[in-house]
Amino acid sequence: MYFVGRKKEINQINKALEAGTNIIIHGKYGMGRTSLVKQIARLNHQRWQFWFVDGSQTPEKICRQLFKELFPDEQHRYPLKYKSLRQRIAAATLSANPPVVLGLDNIATITSARLDWLRYFASHGKFNFMVIVDDSLKQDEELKLRGALHLTCQVFLSHLSLSETEQFFQHYSRQYDWGWSAEMIKSQSCLSRGYPLFMAERLADILKAAHEMKDEK
Repeated sequence: MYFVGRKKEINQINKALEAGTNIIIHGKYGMGRTSLVKQIARLNHQRWQFWFVDGSQTPEKICRQLFKELFPDEQHRYPLKYKSLRQRIAAATLSANPPVVLGLDNIATITSARLDWLRYFASHGKFNFMVIVDDSLKQDEELKLRGALHLTCQVFLSHLSLSETEQFFQHYSRQYDWGWSAEMIKSQSCLSRGYPLFMAERLADILKAAHEMKDEK
C-alpha cells in the first residue's frame, strides 16, 4: 500500500530511536498506527532489526515466539521455562547487530505480568520498544506502561490532510491509468475523511468494481 503523510511523526520516531528512547503510538482505530510502524521499519531496516509481535498475547507466548525466531533449531530440543526464555532472549539481543526494535501491537490492557515483562527488557536496554496502544487503554494503565518503559516518546496520530489523501488517490489513478480528474480525486479523498483505513477500503472497493466490470466484458 502506498504510504503518504506522517513526515512529522516519522521524524519524531527516528529521533527517538537514535536516542534509544522507547515510543508509544496513540491514535483511534483506522488512523494507520500499524502502517506507520511498518513504514518506519522499511525506512530504517539497515540501522535496526524490527521484530513485530501481537502485544495482546501473554508475555510467555511472546517470548516463545521470539525464541523461535532467534533459535529455530533449539525450540524443540530445549523446552525452556519462561524465565529461562527471557534470559536467553535478553543475552542474544543485547549484542545484536544491528540493534533490535520490538514492535508491540494491540496493547489494550496492562496486566502485572505484562508490566514485569516490559520492565525486565526495558530496564536492561535489551530492546527499543515501539508500542501501539489501543484507544481503550485507561489513563492509569497508560501511566503504568510509561513507567515500565522509562524514557518514552509519545506520538499522537490524527487524520491525514486533504492534500495528503489526494496524493494517495493520485498515485493509484496513475498506477492503474484511470485518468481521474482533480474533482474525482478530491471526491474520493473527502469520502475517506483522511483515515488511512478508510482510504485503503475505498481503494479496495474501486479495484473490486473495476475487476467486476472487466469480467463482464
